[in-house]
Amino acid sequence: MKIVIGFHVGRELVNAISSARERVWICTPYIGRKAIEILSKLGSDIDIKIVTRQYVENREAIEFLMSRGIDIKILPSLHAKIYIVDRTVFIGSMNLTDTSLFNNIEASIVLDYDSEKDLVLEVEKAFEMLWSMAIDIRDVYP
Repeated sequence: MKIVIGFHVGRELVNAISSARERVWICTPYIGRKAIEILSKLGSDIDIKIVTRQYVENREAIEFLMSRGIDIKILPSLHAKIYIVDRTVFIGSMNLTDTSLFNNIEASIVLDYDSEKDLVLEVEKAFEMLWSMAIDIRDVYP
């Protein structure tokens, strides 16, 4: 486990997502343009799941990601920020917005499956619980 604080936290997450090989599971209330660009470059073989809020600023991102066939669900009142990229977990203050990723001082705990298997599995269960509680995007944006 490591704790990362500073301007570089977002870049660390961006690098992880950009090099994902198996999955990118995202739980964040806000999604920005850079995130759209990053996610749109991932291969179709990557398991991408996004839980977010129905928020007016998210509409462009949601519509674009839907057009790419990415699994998105809406969870009202969501404020949690969880990112599971392959076998690494990021939990912290960071939204998936341009400001959070590149300009803010953020804090994140980073867990690696090889050294914190039990914690990573607990976070996976938490994500799956949020995923099961969330509303299918097609019920919100028909």
